[in-house]
Amino acid sequence: MNEQWWLSRYIDKKAWILENLAILNLDPREAIILLLIESAHQHQDEINLNELATKSNISTKDVDVVLSKLVLKGFLKIEMMDKTVNYDLTGLYRSKPLVIEKDTQDLVSIYEREFKRPLSAAEISKLNDWIMRVDYGFIIHALREALIYRKLSFAYIDRILAQWVNDGVTLEQLNAGKRHEAQEN
Repeated sequence: MNEQWWLSRYIDKKAWILENLAILNLDPREAIILLLIESAHQHQDEINLNELATKSNISTKDVDVVLSKLVLKGFLKIEMMDKTVNYDLTGLYRSKPLVIEKDTQDLVSIYEREFKRPLSAAEISKLNDWIMRVDYGFIIHALREALIYRKLSFAYIDRILAQWVNDGVTLEQLNAGKRHEAQEN
């Protein structure tokens, strides 16, 4: 079977979602939001939080929570592209649903506890991107640094992680408290 079977013209993606609700372990709100996103893609309509809330008859706050769950499950990726938000459902159509690692769940819980609020879908997506690129310890160290400097924002943490990756800082250096050693060599 084609690796990206869902891109075939004859595939009815909305029917596929409905047929696989149990396998995907989707609750009704998640299913409705996914169907609305897929419908918008099919008709090339703009997608935004308010539009999803209006069409689903779910509050924007609850839609944001649903989007966060879908991102965490690996079914949805939310990205900024050319000043617009792109809702990518590629993860939904993979042959096996992604399993959420315990470390990922723990990391989201840690960040939510320190931020003193639930993470948005975009923040969970960004966190998932970093989980794929760096070790768990880097993400914890970046949060600690943001806490030390009282700059609890994902933009700040994103800059910290990007700088460490660019500078070649190792986890051992971070554990030893030497964040900038790679720059000095």
